[in-house]
Amino acid sequence: KAYRVNLVDSFLAPVQQFVANLAGESENVFTLTGEFMNEREEMRSASLRRNRSLKLNIPMLKCWIALYMGNWELAETFNGELVGVDEAFRSTLAISAYHFQSAMIAVALLRKHGRDRRRKRKLNRSFREIQRMARNCPSNFYMLQTIVEAEQSALTGKMDDAVNRYKLAIDLA
Repeated sequence: KAYRVNLVDSFLAPVQQFVANLAGESENVFTLTGEFMNEREEMRSASLRRNRSLKLNIPMLKCWIALYMGNWELAETFNGELVGVDEAFRSTLAISAYHFQSAMIAVALLRKHGRDRRRKRKLNRSFREIQRMARNCPSNFYMLQTIVEAEQSALTGKMDDAVNRYKLAIDLA
């Protein structure tokens, strides 16, 4: 029972701090330290306990913050820390969130900086994973696939297709 409480606390605290940071209750929005947790201590504890899921959860939350703040380069940095997500996370939802983040970051940075083979490969790899998940469970993941397709259409200048795909994604939500 104590193990469960510690496990829930170790996953709940980063999410609580994430929300607090978004609400402006931290000195640095990109550091998950404040009322609910200390990022450095949580990462050290996760390393000692060999808890890969928690070690990846913190950069994923920081990546979401960077995305919400429109800092695509920093989001890409945090996303790059998420090596081994497919093996570490048991939740398909967390894996899909990683691939969705990766795809959206790649599209935004391709739009901002132009052609980049590395980012294009990242976009394609993440999109293939989202497509695979959408085939296996369309009710959960087809909307994500549609959003990435809309972004890809917008990136290539096919604005009518992009608008139609966004409308479809809204209908699917």
